[in-house]
Amino acid sequence: MRARMLSVLIVATPILLWSCASSNPAGPSPDPDPTGTIYFTSSRDGDFEIFSVGPDGGNLTQITNDTAHDQVPDISQDGTNIVWYSWDGSDDEIWTMDADGASETRLTNDPGRDWWPTWGE
Repeated sequence: MRARMLSVLIVATPILLWSCASSNPAGPSPDPDPTGTIYFTSSRDGDFEIFSVGPDGGNLTQITNDTAHDQVPDISQDGTNIVWYSWDGSDDEIWTMDADGASETRLTNDPGRDWWPTWGE
């Protein structure tokens, strides 16, 4: 049990730290999603997927569902779109989608490392 809790902390901590730092290099800024919805990555289904949860901890929703590792979601300032990177085991690519998971669109397609996307301020 203790090892499992430690692995969750190791995975979650870098994502949370990156998310705060990417919004404002000087420190954390308010969540840009007007509803306060939190977007995060979890491996609870066996590989990394993107989930959302309401500000009160309710309404947990799995947004992506594929065999790739979908990671580091960043919500647009108006709360309508998510950008993230997906790793299929050999290559990272950047994708966008609507905040509810509809309309996935691949933005990059090259053999280089395409990762850690953010929306411009």
